[in-house]
Amino acid sequence: MNTTLNNPQLFCGIGLRSEHMNQILEELPPLPFLEILVDNYLNFSPVALDKLTKLRESYALSFHCVSMNLGSTDPLDISYFEKIKKLADILQPFQISDHVCFTAINNTHHHDLLPVPYTEEALQVMKKNIIQAQDQLKSSIAIENPSSYLSFNASTMPEWEFFNNLPIGTGCELLLDLNNVYVSGKNHGYDPREFIDNLTPQNIAQFHLAGFEDAGTHLIDSHSRPVFGNVWKIFSHTVNKTGPKSTLIEWDNDIPELKILFGEVDKAEQILQRALK
Repeated sequence: MNTTLNNPQLFCGIGLRSEHMNQILEELPPLPFLEILVDNYLNFSPVALDKLTKLRESYALSFHCVSMNLGSTDPLDISYFEKIKKLADILQPFQISDHVCFTAINNTHHHDLLPVPYTEEALQVMKKNIIQAQDQLKSSIAIENPSSYLSFNASTMPEWEFFNNLPIGTGCELLLDLNNVYVSGKNHGYDPREFIDNLTPQNIAQFHLAGFEDAGTHLIDSHSRPVFGNVWKIFSHTVNKTGPKSTLIEWDNDIPELKILFGEVDKAEQILQRALK
């Protein structure tokens, strides 16, 4: 792992999980940054907040959210953004992100990242919500492409075109999850490289990498496995086209020992460093 902590944009970090927090606090491994799943900390538990504040002394932090509900026609939950802003004022993350999805409709929360149709109308709804979210947070945000298991007959543009258009007029950045590109590509029958090759590189702020499960008829974005070989190939292809970007290893289920995650970090950094030469 690279020991440079001052430039997270060129290196690979990990998602912070509660199972690893005490070990990281005790050992302070040389990671460039940690990603915080913000929704787990918005109750402002004094114990958790104290641990995060101590981590911030040694690491750059990024915030990852799952409830901004940017793809919904429901009004944004302003109280949710006020809590994120309060935590951001304390921890000073270098990035705040969420997804191309909706999570609630008609005030009913579904606790999942539900796909949106790729239409001009849906694009304008998301742009309006992104602008409002950024105004509330007093910060630009990064938007992640989701994994998906169905497509809409109403869609009028490919996913990459919808994704490419989000920064136009909003100033947001793109968080490119390469595992999600691979999973969605296999589920919907398109070449993941076509998605990558049609993106606008300067809009991409970060890459995510994770593992999936093969259910036979489709792939599931489970975040419960090491990064698969074909996803590493897509990552290498992408980095060679866009140049190195801040990169994150995600692992949310069947969480392994830290040393397993560090092995994934090393693989990612080898690819990032080769692109610098």
